[in-house]
Amino acid sequence: MKMNLFVVWLPLLVGIVIADQPQTNIPVTLNGDVLNFMMAGDFGGWPAPFYTTPTQITVAEKMGQSADVTKPSFILALGDNFYFLGVKDERDERFKKTFEDVYTAAGLFTPWYPTMGNHDWHGNAHAQLDYSHVSKRWWASVCSAMC
Repeated sequence: MKMNLFVVWLPLLVGIVIADQPQTNIPVTLNGDVLNFMMAGDFGGWPAPFYTTPTQITVAEKMGQSADVTKPSFILALGDNFYFLGVKDERDERFKKTFEDVYTAAGLFTPWYPTMGNHDWHGNAHAQLDYSHVSKRWWASVCSAMC
């Protein structure tokens, strides 16, 4: 299986987006098949309305362009999904304004598997697990011992 890993880390990606460089592509051969997936960390927007940043929107557009080509099977959300104080509950408007309304390219409509970063734990981290019952993309079905 050939595995292509696309890593997107928002603070470092700013320079990459500005320079319009291609994303990191690390091919790994396993059993001759192909598995593409993406990783995004620290994509949590801004804590005040509008809940997004111009950089986040630019990164989402670049992720979408890459995803439309590579067709990732899933996306790993590596934490700090909602700056600075996480979310209140699974109906928090941050899910819509920081996630659903930002990562809108067709190639990004694939399962997202979130992990919690320190900013997520400042809010209701369990709400991010519960949101998997609301969103068809947000798959947080396993709870760690910290829940």
